[in-house]
Amino acid sequence: MNRAPFPMVLMVGLVLVLSACAPASPPAAPTTTAPAAPTSAAAAATQPAASGPAGQLVIGALEEPASLSPLIDLPHHFPEHVLQTLLFDSLTQYMPDGTVQPKLAQSWAVSADSLSYTFHLNPQARFQDGTPVTADDVKFTFDTAKDPTTDSSSEGLDTVDHTEVV
Repeated sequence: MNRAPFPMVLMVGLVLVLSACAPASPPAAPTTTAPAAPTSAAAAATQPAASGPAGQLVIGALEEPASLSPLIDLPHHFPEHVLQTLLFDSLTQYMPDGTVQPKLAQSWAVSADSLSYTFHLNPQARFQDGTPVTADDVKFTFDTAKDPTTDSSSEGLDTVDHTEVV
């Protein structure tokens, strides 16, 4: 019995896989006769597309998010963290150049000893339902994230001693 050498079988298999991955041949262009005068539909089709946002962002995921709450610790669930950053604002944000820019806070001050930070909220900050974001809401978020009895992520908050509304 004559067996094909292993490298030959491997080569044939590789060729089959690569041919399956190759793009399909472009369809042959149908032969048509050009109309005598362009129609208004053809003229409209040649207009340049309007620039600007398309209005929709689609993010794929392999499964439903376990939670969209930013207060629930979801270690190693990168898709949920991406969604949370798209849905919920923070007081400030880091820019690509390393600077810190306002987000929910329109401004902030640091005490002389660098132990206290006072954030002034943007008065235009609103929840999705239109209600204003208040200092009490921010305090609730920090207090809940710091509470050891909740399943919240307190990553980055270990240096926060307490929060207060002034």
